[in-house]
Amino acid sequence: FTPLDIQRQLHFEVSDEQVSTELRLASATNGRFDYQLGAFLFAQDLTSEFVASYGAHAADFLQPGLPARALDGFEVRTLGEPETRSAAVFGHGNWKLAERVSLSAGLRWTTERKEAEIRRASSGGAALGASDATLRAVRERLGSAVNVGPRLDEDFTSGLLALSYRFSPDWLAYASASRGAKSGGINVAIVPNGI
Repeated sequence: FTPLDIQRQLHFEVSDEQVSTELRLASATNGRFDYQLGAFLFAQDLTSEFVASYGAHAADFLQPGLPARALDGFEVRTLGEPETRSAAVFGHGNWKLAERVSLSAGLRWTTERKEAEIRRASSGGAALGASDATLRAVRERLGSAVNVGPRLDEDFTSGLLALSYRFSPDWLAYASASRGAKSGGINVAIVPNGI
């Protein structure tokens, strides 16, 4: 909301297709022991396009003192196509040790693969000469050419163990220990150097 010509366009468009399904087998819950077993599948395909174009005041805004020709008319386009595939199997059981005491345990194993195709190109702006190393470095920081296909493959196990005591229908005390996991990610809009 200023009259400065800093960023003429900042456009981010994402298309997302995903599907997930889970199958569970559960026992009756009125006995001394109940359980739940299951499997989970997830697939996601994304396409994201990021476009940034810069104006006459962008260089001075980014780094005071830089000449306008460093970024005026410079444009960066990034196309990212990440894909995720995940599968898991899990089980959880509750054992009623006594009228008011229960033991719960659960285990989940997950495998996940994330991969992406990332292509970034820049164009426009004033032609830079051999003596314009500083200006070239500014442009490269905003969007040097990239064509990479990073991939992450991960397997992890998570679990839960809990002991509970019911003082009354309204009061329950418990102690639990659990371990969770979160898979890594690939940022297709901001690609780190050296990926």
